[in-house]
Amino acid sequence: MTKLDNPFHTYVEDLFANLGRIRIRKMFGGAGVYSGEDMFALIDKERVYVKSDEVLKERLQSEGGEPFE
Repeated sequence: MTKLDNPFHTYVEDLFANLGRIRIRKMFGGAGVYSGEDMFALIDKERVYVKSDEVLKERLQSEGGEPFE
């Protein structure tokens, strides 16, 4: 399935549109979300997991986010 065939990938691109151009590349059954050469998020089964420090982790969890397990 290409990005154009996957509406969730389009949704993720829209979600992070304020970061400028991002790329989504397949990897290990999911997909990596990149800004430039840096991967900052992972898509797995229509869920987005974002790399974070402790402050962001706490904020995301307070909004209902769950850690990647």
